[in-house]
Amino acid sequence: MAVNQFSVCFLVLNFLWTSSRGDVEHVCDVKEQCILPCTFEVGDEVVIHWILPGNIQVHSYYHNKDQFGLQDQRFSGRTSLFNDQIAKGNASLQLTGVTLQDEGRYKCYTSTISKNKESFINLKVEAPVRKVNIQLAGNNITCSSEGIYPEPKLTWSTTPPSNMNPDNTPTVQQNEMQLYSISSSLVLSDSDADVVYSCTVSTSTNRRIATLSKTTSSSGSSSETKLTCGTSKTPQMDLIWRFNHSQTIVDWKRTSSSYTVSEGWRQQVKDVSDSGDITLKNVSSDQEGIYTCELSDAEVTSSTILKLKEETKPHAVGIVVGVLVMAGVIVTAVSIFVFCCKRPKHKHVPQQESATIQLWFHFQSDTEVSCVFTERCILPCSFQIAPQVVIHWTHLEAGLGVHSYYDNQDQLQNQHHIYRNRTSLFKAQIPRGNASLQLTGVKVQDEGRYQCFISTINGNKDSFINVKVDAPVHKINIQQVENRITCSSEGIYPEPELTWSTTPPSNMDPHNTPTVQQNEMQLYSISSSLILSHSDTDLVHICTVSTPTNRKRAAWRKLAPINGSTTETIISCAASNFSSSDLVWRFNHLQMILNQSRTDGRSTVSEEWRQQVKDVSKSGDITLQDLSSEQEGIYTCELSNAEEMLITDTSVKISGGNSVNVGGIIGGVIGAVLVLTAAAVGLLLYYKKKKGQQENGTRRSSGAETMSTNFEDT
Repeated sequence: MAVNQFSVCFLVLNFLWTSSRGDVEHVCDVKEQCILPCTFEVGDEVVIHWILPGNIQVHSYYHNKDQFGLQDQRFSGRTSLFNDQIAKGNASLQLTGVTLQDEGRYKCYTSTISKNKESFINLKVEAPVRKVNIQLAGNNITCSSEGIYPEPKLTWSTTPPSNMNPDNTPTVQQNEMQLYSISSSLVLSDSDADVVYSCTVSTSTNRRIATLSKTTSSSGSSSETKLTCGTSKTPQMDLIWRFNHSQTIVDWKRTSSSYTVSEGWRQQVKDVSDSGDITLKNVSSDQEGIYTCELSDAEVTSSTILKLKEETKPHAVGIVVGVLVMAGVIVTAVSIFVFCCKRPKHKHVPQQESATIQLWFHFQSDTEVSCVFTERCILPCSFQIAPQVVIHWTHLEAGLGVHSYYDNQDQLQNQHHIYRNRTSLFKAQIPRGNASLQLTGVKVQDEGRYQCFISTINGNKDSFINVKVDAPVHKINIQQVENRITCSSEGIYPEPELTWSTTPPSNMDPHNTPTVQQNEMQLYSISSSLILSHSDTDLVHICTVSTPTNRKRAAWRKLAPINGSTTETIISCAASNFSSSDLVWRFNHLQMILNQSRTDGRSTVSEEWRQQVKDVSKSGDITLQDLSSEQEGIYTCELSNAEEMLITDTSVKISGGNSVNVGGIIGGVIGAVLVLTAAAVGLLLYYKKKKGQQENGTRRSSGAETMSTNFEDT
């Protein structure tokens, strides 16, 4: 152990960056896991330290376990050793979620009871070119790529060669993660109809190429139309036919012997040849537009764009349709460009420079999902079953990492903190092609467009889900204070509306426009008031609070005051036509008397009112007993179901209650006065009597003495 202690102290106080042999050069990809190799001669009392210059502790192991007390914070949760291999001399470090900041010269120090050893690894971090986007919008062709490191280059070429000139020098930008994006544009001329444009994005270690060719317009026939792919398909190529850039028509994987036709095009697709040409039938004006053939192999993606127009005579309606179609094409192209440029990175399996990467372009209509605030929600996503599954969920508009899965486990290093402990996948269903995301405790901030990116050994797939968050109107509060009636509701999203009505209809006018406020959770509250007049006694006032997805109504009415009895009083709910409703009776708006659920019909009486509540009828009327002046006030009956609430207010006054009490008080006071007077008179008489007795005694004593004196004289 003395050797171990000395080794640790030596490392901390005297870190010498020297070695007896050359450094190992190692390259890792951004966001991937990386293994830094290190071995030692097997021995007892193993000590392992991974350290960066400046005495930055990366990972330590001694006393037969990992030691994280001095580990630098940026490596927390990202490092591990192969503990079961340490006894065999393996001290290699596994680093997950690699970042550009991880670059540097790592020292692997190993110590056993018999020998110490130092190894040095120079780590270089790269973000290879994974995809090149090439799009045509109008007469502009744009090429772009993103998430690259080190700084990439972009070059254009044509086949056959031409004197083209890029619209500008490539635009290069670097984000907060120090990753580069690059883009460049060309302006096409009419003479470029037969030219194939090639865009190459490259770094010092890899490159990717995307090509695009634009053919002349074709006239389609309603019976049969053949579109040529331009480049002949080979068995090593994937084939995709698209309509107006985004709608997939045919998908033919090189691993499959047959192609797949999307549901919306099964009536139109007649055949796809081995070379990639597509034959359409039953084509109408709905199928006029831009057709794109994409052929991709390991390094190159070739896109051929054809414009198809139905073979009909021109007329005014056709011109209008054509204009609308072209406008849609332009908008779609621009939208695709924007979405592609913002596309997040995905896991990439580290490969050598000669390795291949498949380039895919999958766009489909978004799935609309509505989630309820604070509840759980499932965002659907599925894929074709294949090995080596990688799943990335991303909030596109906010650019936030939501959930990642690869290497057969969740990978949450880059998950944004607002999703922490709120996301999960259905692990048992992933081998069956289910990549759906479960989101719990839904927040308003969860709204937006999500990308579900799937990668398997057969290729990649993108799905997009538009999430709408709804905090429905749960309850409406409506009550009267003096001559004002106020309706309010809270905890709602999106922004609600409030309207008033009456039964029968009247010319009422709200006191003001509804007041709408939003709290820190982005939930809305809304309120509005009405001033009541004496002529409104027979009106039912109805307040409706609504959002685009739900609404709730509260109806309020005030019945004529009644005189209650000290023995028994019946207060009507005035709503015998309400069925399957919850019932609540309140006193003076706040104090609950009784609660009856529509699910079981049982009534619960509050502790304070058990002596007064005698019965509740099927129509909701309540019978009270033993009432006194303390129970005078406003009694409210609330009947509610899923959409509506009926509130009835009744003012109750206890007949004779005040006179009885006053008489009792006066009687008590008079009685007390009489008792006190009698007591005072009694005391006075007693005192006088006592005094008289004393005086008589004195006189008797004085007389006796006189008689005694006289007797003696005698």
